[in-house]
Amino acid sequence: MFKRIISRLDIKNNTLVKGISLEGLRVLGDPRFFALAYYNDGIDEIHFQDVVASLYNRNTLDNVINNTVKNVFVTINAGGGIRTTDDIDRVLKLGADKITINSAAIRDPNFIKIASEIYGVSTIGVAIETVKVDNKYMVLIESGREKTNIELFSWIEKIQKLGAGDLTITCIEHEGRKRGFIIELY
Repeated sequence: MFKRIISRLDIKNNTLVKGISLEGLRVLGDPRFFALAYYNDGIDEIHFQDVVASLYNRNTLDNVINNTVKNVFVTINAGGGIRTTDDIDRVLKLGADKITINSAAIRDPNFIKIASEIYGVSTIGVAIETVKVDNKYMVLIESGREKTNIELFSWIEKIQKLGAGDLTITCIEHEGRKRGFIIELY
């Protein structure tokens, strides 16, 4: 089996943060330092996720991406606050290779189709935050703050048909708790 190691770095205000179940964010430091360390250790891809971009209706990864791509030469994926093709254009011009959409995909699933037709399936990914409710995994947005009433597996099926090339699934109740992955889910 072929393995790729992908590091997801959660960003808030240009700072690397880590939370528990997407809450109580702790500051860890400069994301460029961690990206370079992962690169030197042989990482295959780095995914920068602005965890408050949709909440505050902003995009703040520009500096992080622009400065990282000068010293890190692996696939860079950027997510958080990607709402339009202009947002995608800007992030790709800064040096990102791929983008990831979450809240905007839920609000307008056709955005996935439009983006994948313009930029190619391999450039467009969808982040999914999920939590188990009554034995079903349900999708949330806004860093787990807003319920959608969308069941995870039906959403996965839909976004694949719309052209999502990558899926990044975060199980909220396990995030940051050092319990590993929920194998049954994956």
